[in-house]
Amino acid sequence: PARWDPCTPIRYVVQPGWIPDAGRADLAEALRLLTAASGLEFLSEGDTQELPSRDRQSYQPAVYGERWAPLLIGWVPAASTDVGLGGGVQGVSSSVAVPGHDGASLVTGQVVLDATHRLAPGFGPGTTDGEVLLHELAHAVGLGHVLDPTQVMYPQTTSSESVFGAGDRAGLAALGAPAGCRTAPSPG
Repeated sequence: PARWDPCTPIRYVVQPGWIPDAGRADLAEALRLLTAASGLEFLSEGDTQELPSRDRQSYQPAVYGERWAPLLIGWVPAASTDVGLGGGVQGVSSSVAVPGHDGASLVTGQVVLDATHRLAPGFGPGTTDGEVLLHELAHAVGLGHVLDPTQVMYPQTTSSESVFGAGDRAGLAALGAPAGCRTAPSPG
């Protein structure tokens, strides 16, 4: 499967325009949980004014230098983007894969939460920002949906605690550090 290189930190930027009060804390905790389950490391490059878009360029040397654009994470009103938020869709993620000599590598992506309909902060029971962040970040690193409602990767939020289930953890291990390094091709 396409995956990030677990031997290189995944660089990310945050679109802070509509971030909720607990957004940064929830994002930090979601990334901590994702790192614990996968071995993937995340490195913040601060804030950006870039808005999520279906047409986001994977390589933006004028903005991010001579490398792949970092993972873009943000809370954005559905009307401010074309990524498919709204109508009950609380979060969307996408990743970009490029072919390489040892398989496809994920090199950038977007994780977008709907800022129009605020969710409860944290990771407790019920529909929370934490649960949606965990779900969308796991998509961004390569996991798909599952049919088991006890897993974070179930396609709908549930009333359970927001923690990765055994199936989620097995998938993240298969895509993360236990799977070994995978050098991504350089852009250009």
